[in-house]
Amino acid sequence: FDPTGRMLRVPDADGRASYTSVFGMMRYDSRNSTVHPSTGIVVQADYEYAPEVTPVDASLSRYGATAQGYVPVFTNDLILAGRVAVAGVDGDRIPPHFLLSVGGNGTLRGSTQDRYLDRVVAVTNGELRFPIYRRFGGVAGIDLGRVWPSLKHMGLTGWAMNPTAGLRFIMETFVVRLDVGFGEETTG
Repeated sequence: FDPTGRMLRVPDADGRASYTSVFGMMRYDSRNSTVHPSTGIVVQADYEYAPEVTPVDASLSRYGATAQGYVPVFTNDLILAGRVAVAGVDGDRIPPHFLLSVGGNGTLRGSTQDRYLDRVVAVTNGELRFPIYRRFGGVAGIDLGRVWPSLKHMGLTGWAMNPTAGLRFIMETFVVRLDVGFGEETTG
């Protein structure tokens, strides 16, 4: 680990961290499919609170909001998909295990998993989904992601941006996907 990095500053000596929490979420979902949507939106907000139950527990609160949208453009087979997500974690001595991350398949394709780590994260993804042949489809898009130490530090500069391309094999109950992201440091 980097000698000045967060992973060496774990609050307890053995590198473990735990907490007990209460979690709540509100969600609205109007997509026409949860497997391969072509229309609709998803709006979700969540909050989690973890009090210090024992002396080794972390005390923190997490919050997040996500919006996704799917809309056909020009034809019913050409789908514009987008997502915006913001999340944060607050607390006094938060172990690095509980910090939020950007990077990897679910946030910033083309960057290594959990590449960026801090208390506040924002991610946005945009994709154009199109048919290729029968059950095969393609994706062209862009992923943006950024982390900050607090909400007051959030800004519009310094975002990591990765163009993406993908192939989809679309079944009735699942989608097999192969995505490639082209990051500044790596391709993945």
